[in-house]
Amino acid sequence: MKLYPLQFTPLYKYRIWGGEKLKTELNKQYTEENIGESWEISDVSGDETVVAEGALKGQSLRDLIKEFKGDFVGNAVYEKFGEEFPLLIKFIDAKTPLSIQVHPSNEVAKERHNSFGKNEMWYVMQADKDAELIVGFDEEINTDDYKTHLENNTILNVMHHENVQKGDTFYIPTGRVHAIGAGVLLAEIQQTSDVTYRIYDYDRVDSKTGIKRELHNELAIDVIDYEVHDTYKTDYSIEKNVSNTLVHSPYFRTNILDINSTVVKDYSVIDSFIIYMCVEGSVNVISEGETYTINNGETFLLPASLKKITLQSENARVLEVYYPQKEQPFLQYLKYLKLNNMKKIIVLLLLLTVSVTQAQKNQKAVALAEKLSKVMEFDEDQSAKLLELILDRNNKKRALRKEYADDKDTFKVKAKEVEKAYNKDLRVLAGIEKFKLLVVYRKAKRAANN
Repeated sequence: MKLYPLQFTPLYKYRIWGGEKLKTELNKQYTEENIGESWEISDVSGDETVVAEGALKGQSLRDLIKEFKGDFVGNAVYEKFGEEFPLLIKFIDAKTPLSIQVHPSNEVAKERHNSFGKNEMWYVMQADKDAELIVGFDEEINTDDYKTHLENNTILNVMHHENVQKGDTFYIPTGRVHAIGAGVLLAEIQQTSDVTYRIYDYDRVDSKTGIKRELHNELAIDVIDYEVHDTYKTDYSIEKNVSNTLVHSPYFRTNILDINSTVVKDYSVIDSFIIYMCVEGSVNVISEGETYTINNGETFLLPASLKKITLQSENARVLEVYYPQKEQPFLQYLKYLKLNNMKKIIVLLLLLTVSVTQAQKNQKAVALAEKLSKVMEFDEDQSAKLLELILDRNNKKRALRKEYADDKDTFKVKAKEVEKAYNKDLRVLAGIEKFKLLVVYRKAKRAANN
């Protein structure tokens, strides 16, 4: 049987905080009240979506993977996950705020729930005036402080509240406390997991059950990342009719296309399924001579075997999602620089003609990245990002050393700031559990040197 671009029948989820925007803004068809989530593509046990139309109508993701294997999800994805689909795709409408919550890492989720962790991202599609998201902390606190705030119902006072508007994007790694505020409609991309630790729920009663919802503070306490960040929002830029990087993580990659013409896509180098989430307007997807239309609030999945795709629209924005590819760290590093092809060639030529001293320094950076990657059990994507962080840190220190050649005290202060920023970024990349491995390694190394 032939594969084709697939749309799945959404699953609509009642939520205490759900509203009507999935119906009024995204044209979802349902009769229930307080629908807060539309699960567009799901392999969560008991909540599997099925193909909506065509010869494969009624088949679940598991059915499709079992029959088509790598042709459906990509050979690398199939080798890693077997018949499990790694991503869960949703649209979410919050009429009132969601609970303050946190998700466990892969390691913790596997041990406690036999599940994936839940790294996720949000793309805001519509927001009422003064609507906000709650992401991370604004104040430095520790576990004891956190418990005190919970007991006093003051946890919101130390959390980061950010007013949002259409287009705002946030990456929510495991361990980061968060909540969607009232009046926000967004697209959510996450690992296939329904594991959530609810830590504060405004003391409200669910009208459907007549009781308060369960909290999970005992489970949450040892997975929370208390680190304060300068910003939590993802910065990105958009060029028309090309794939622009939005969020690239070890668990999924999301680009955004702002289309007002014809865009030809060649996915030959991507060994993965592709998911399109239309977040504005409508777009025609042309594959093997057939045309499919995706409207605002709709989602399509392109099987991995479909490599040549044409997108046509006068005005549309589409999220392009796929599973991360295995690449050499150097090529991955260039991608993180967000350079176009010509600039990449120029950078490559420059790197090939650097001085012997500089080449040796870069070689040391690669060696350090390899060593730390082993300590923290990083996958290839994390290792590539780590190399980027190390090179960036080294370049900044090199520039400071030159700038403050005659002022060693100032250099030391500035260098410490660079090192602190590097460690913060490294902790975000690694997550709490893996970062702890690095802390132990560093302590052991210092003890050995002493």
